[in-house]
Amino acid sequence: MTWRRAAQSASLVLATLLVYHGFFGPDFAPRNLATLAVWVHMRGLLVLALLAFGNVFCLACPFTLARDWTRRFTAPVRRWPRSLRSKAPSLLAFGLILFFYERCALWSSPPATAGLILAYFGAAILVDANVSGAPFCKWLCPLGQFNFA
Repeated sequence: MTWRRAAQSASLVLATLLVYHGFFGPDFAPRNLATLAVWVHMRGLLVLALLAFGNVFCLACPFTLARDWTRRFTAPVRRWPRSLRSKAPSLLAFGLILFFYERCALWSSPPATAGLILAYFGAAILVDANVSGAPFCKWLCPLGQFNFA
């Protein structure tokens, strides 16, 4: 196993823990790992990591690991539409996340935060299992595009 796969595996274990704690942990957001880790600690660590190492999140992205596991069972045959090969879809997705962050008070809802994590995994798996060329990372992932900016 390469060190990148080890980092992705660690991120996947962390994401699994956050989803589990989001659904089955305390309802009080400051005591729940899903809300505390995602909306408080992750942001600070992300800023420090971006300043020190660049976009290290994509290096250890658990979504690509899930995508690669899915591709063992599927072979994508479609290509991403040329009209959508821009940063616009990821900026739209980022805007939607900011909207729902405020509208649904994601910072205070562990189940909603866990649902958002699962939605990310679902989107990455669904898109990359059906479309070749890793379009989720290139054109859709709001986290990666935000970090690159």
